[in-house]
Amino acid sequence: MSSFSGFDQEPSNVSELVDKMEAFENFLRDENRESFIPFLRAYRRITEKVQRQKNSFDNPSELEKLDLEFGKLYFDAMKAYFREGKKVMPWRNYLNYMERNDSRPLLELLLGINAHINADLAVLLDEMDYSEEEDFNRVNRILLESLYPVLIDTAHMRRDFEALTFLSSGPLPFYGLNKIICWRQKAWKERYRTQEEIKKQTEKKACDLISLRHDRSFTGILEKPFRIIEA
Repeated sequence: MSSFSGFDQEPSNVSELVDKMEAFENFLRDENRESFIPFLRAYRRITEKVQRQKNSFDNPSELEKLDLEFGKLYFDAMKAYFREGKKVMPWRNYLNYMERNDSRPLLELLLGINAHINADLAVLLDEMDYSEEEDFNRVNRILLESLYPVLIDTAHMRRDFEALTFLSSGPLPFYGLNKIICWRQKAWKERYRTQEEIKKQTEKKACDLISLRHDRSFTGILEKPFRIIEA
C-alpha cells in the first residue's frame, strides 16, 4: 500500500497542520483514493476557518494546542492504515467503508466526522483537561457555517444525484448539521467515559449509519425516518 511522506512531519502550528492536510489530499487524489477526500476536505476547511478567526477566541493558544493534538489523532490513524494496513479504533468501520466499491460520498464524510468527533474529540478533551467551553461552542458555529458548502461541493464532484436531491430538500440537511453539533456537545459532556467505551460506541454508530444508508429493504425504508432521529 502506498504511503504519504508527510506522515513523518509533526506540525508546530495550525498553519502547518493545514498544509499537511492539503498535501495529504493531493496524495489521495494521485492514488485514486477519492473516498477519503470528503472528510479530509471538510476537516481542512473548518480548521482553516477556525485559524482565520483565532483572535475572536478567549484562549487561542489552548485552542491551537487542542487542534494540533486533534489533527495528530487523525493522522496517526491514517498512518497506521496507509503504512501498515492497520485499522485502529475508532476508525475501523470508516476505513472498511472507504474500501467498498459502493461507498456514498456524504456517508464517507459523515463516518469520518463520527470517528473524529464522537471518539477522538471526546478522548482528547479528557486527556488535555480542556476547559474553554465558550471557545468550544464558537467552533460549533464555524462548523455550521463551513460544512454545508462542503456537502454540496462533495455531491457535485462525485455526481451523487441522490445526495444533491437530499441537500435541496428544505430543512433536512440542516437537521443533519445540527445533529453533528449535538455530537460535539455530547463529546463535551461525556468525555469522562472510558476510552474503550467511547471507541466501541463510535464504531457501533458507524455500523448503524452504514446500515441506514444502504438498507434498501422494505422494512429498512419504512424505519429510516425513525432511525435518522436516533442516529
